[in-house]
Amino acid sequence: MLPNRALYFLPVLALTGGAVAAAPSIGSVELLADSGEVRVSGTGFGSGPDVVIFDNFEAGRGGEPVVYDSATVGEWGGTGWYNGIARYVDEGNGNLAMTARDRKQSLSSMNRISQLEARFKNSEKVFIAFSVKVPKGTTFAGASSTQDFPSVSSWKFSWALAADGAYSDPSDLDLTLPTHVGGGNFTLGGNDGNITWLDGGGGWWSWNDFNNLSIGIDLSSSSEVSYYWRSVSDRDVRSERSVSDRNKLSADELFLNRVNFPGWWGNGDNSDFNGLYDNTYVAIGENYLARIEIRDGMDDADTTRLIVVPAKSWSSSEIILDSSIVEGLEGSFISIVDASGRASDPVPIVCTKCPSKIRVLEIK
Repeated sequence: MLPNRALYFLPVLALTGGAVAAAPSIGSVELLADSGEVRVSGTGFGSGPDVVIFDNFEAGRGGEPVVYDSATVGEWGGTGWYNGIARYVDEGNGNLAMTARDRKQSLSSMNRISQLEARFKNSEKVFIAFSVKVPKGTTFAGASSTQDFPSVSSWKFSWALAADGAYSDPSDLDLTLPTHVGGGNFTLGGNDGNITWLDGGGGWWSWNDFNNLSIGIDLSSSSEVSYYWRSVSDRDVRSERSVSDRNKLSADELFLNRVNFPGWWGNGDNSDFNGLYDNTYVAIGENYLARIEIRDGMDDADTTRLIVVPAKSWSSSEIILDSSIVEGLEGSFISIVDASGRASDPVPIVCTKCPSKIRVLEIK
């Protein structure tokens, strides 16, 4: 697929009485001085998703283990099947993230993987978003040199599963979302089959900053799997929404009930590998595609960072955000996406009388 910065979202059009249903529209964005909350008013927001987890890792201190119940929304269920300790990382610029590598463990041990697991009820519809980067001076998983992709399969960025051990049982679904399979190529798939190949990472992967990834999976059809994928970075904005043949997946039933960050990394040379995760988000249910997006540009050509954040409350005409989720809003843009995937035009967030508790925007 050719780069396409003009593409923001591939809309799904809902027809009612011969008319195209209107996309969400934002009328105003207010910073509430009494509560520190952010109120987004408008029309066509519909109903929000069931958010399982959102963690921007700002509640910790660099070097300390991630506290499972300190996520902004939800709670981490554990470490998955590895025992590596996920730790907060202070980037030195005011941002905290989570490391994908437990440096206290030997590279020969699977416990080198610092894994966090989000668990939820069985769901056929799952939306995952996160920011991931390789800090300067370190290497991509499996690579022997900086700013280079290895030839081997080396990194499963998130791993969604239907049960413990689903990665080794062909009857239980597992999906790696996405996987680097070698040479800068990525897929959505797993040990049970491949959903789709993605654009080559050489065109969108940033070596300078976070890559903001979003993946939506709908397994409810008996004949096909619907998927959505997007990458936003200082290299490019890429987006795709389509369907794949359900028969490409060998699992007996198609549902998921947990997601691991990261899923796995290995193969190749990992002596200098380091990966950081931030803004981890998982939502499920019929409204899994509905979401709030905060971005640093109004148009894709000007957008290098985009994160998905949860709502404190959500109705068809009003959404409330907790100020602790978005650290200051001045100078950024907000967009509402409804359950069908229709997105509002991004609206600038302007603070005319900011209370002291609202800080200057820095999307992290």
